[in-house]
Amino acid sequence: MKKCEFTLIIIFFTLLFTSCAAPVNTIGTSGNNNQNIDSQQSVSSPDGEKEAEQPELYDMFRQGIAPICVDDKWGYIDKNGTYLITPQYERAFPFRYGLAAVETNGKIGFINMDGKFVIKPQFDEAYIFDSHQLAYVKSEGHYGYINTSGEYVIAPQFDSACAFDESGLAVVGIGNQYGFIDMTGSFVINPRFTEAYSFESSDFAPVQLDTKWGYVSKKGEIVIDCQFDAAYPFDESRLALVKIGEKFGFIDQTGAFVINPIYDEALEFGRNNITPVKSNDLWGYIGIDGEYVIETQFEEADSFAPNGLAKVKLGGKWGYIDISGKIIINPVFDYAYSFSDYGLAGVIVDKSGLNCDWGYIDETGEYVIPLHHSTNSLTLLFDFDINGFAVVFADSEFGVISADDKWFFQLGEGYIDSVDWERFN
Repeated sequence: MKKCEFTLIIIFFTLLFTSCAAPVNTIGTSGNNNQNIDSQQSVSSPDGEKEAEQPELYDMFRQGIAPICVDDKWGYIDKNGTYLITPQYERAFPFRYGLAAVETNGKIGFINMDGKFVIKPQFDEAYIFDSHQLAYVKSEGHYGYINTSGEYVIAPQFDSACAFDESGLAVVGIGNQYGFIDMTGSFVINPRFTEAYSFESSDFAPVQLDTKWGYVSKKGEIVIDCQFDAAYPFDESRLALVKIGEKFGFIDQTGAFVINPIYDEALEFGRNNITPVKSNDLWGYIGIDGEYVIETQFEEADSFAPNGLAKVKLGGKWGYIDISGKIIINPVFDYAYSFSDYGLAGVIVDKSGLNCDWGYIDETGEYVIPLHHSTNSLTLLFDFDINGFAVVFADSEFGVISADDKWFFQLGEGYIDSVDWERFN
């Protein structure tokens, strides 16, 4: 890789999620920008073999502009690498609704796309504006919510906060107890839970009382008793993944087991109402009736991607199958990533310690990005965005590569300290 003056911020990956589980942290001057979420929404190295489930059709250049860092100062560039806002901030974050959070002199405010402050720097922490055009911010030790004019809609009063979900409710914390407020700041569900997930598009939200999980309605009623060791949101299948003891199963919205807890590991149902499950050290796939559609046979398995392919590990190597279980791309890779909406998947071969070759393949298994060598370095390959750009970490450096195998820009190894690694477990 050749050197380049640009540093692309990766924090936009941490801001695009839509679900929230308390307790949380936010964008702050301390640099701790972590937000607890479902473990399926994560990414890791080929050694950890856990990977990001990134939002569909994500855009690295949200609103046509991306934050960059030059000589420890942040600014913004367009897709051609042209400066739109000269580097001048201590930190900078993605735009949404024409506003972006930036840090100057230890305080965070919001600028417009001309680089002018619309909301003056005054916050210790801040979060990107949600779909209701509200952002939660921290000032003088407490969280509140502002609108795009910078006016407090809900005064700072909470010890932790989340973005408002689709239902117009947000998880907030008072001390170590969590509840739900509406957009007036009134508690709809009083803070009494030790942890809580957002409702999102579901009628029920997972909540924890002491050490056990159950589900609460938007009226605050416990509709499914707190009895599980782990519980996840209801998905489009209207089933929820839960854990009892060391086993996973699936319940319906009455709390009854539709699929008994007999699996050592499982993922939530995704596309095609098929999900991978692990039993007796091998993975297979079941449908929402609990019947196997692909028998257990794989050493590792993942959910099906938008193109109908899932990565699986067989004989110590990774390949791809279709929903019938037929191998479409032979297992020849030392590690493989899921296909993105852009239709490409990152793969790693000839891995020896921290040395490897990496590239991106299409749905036929042909290399679109030919193999590059990475020496003495962890290697991470991220999804391509809708513009045909992907973030790569190789040779101890982050860079951005285009779908025609050109390095758009690249950063030095010191950038690794800027990445929110807890969001990529």
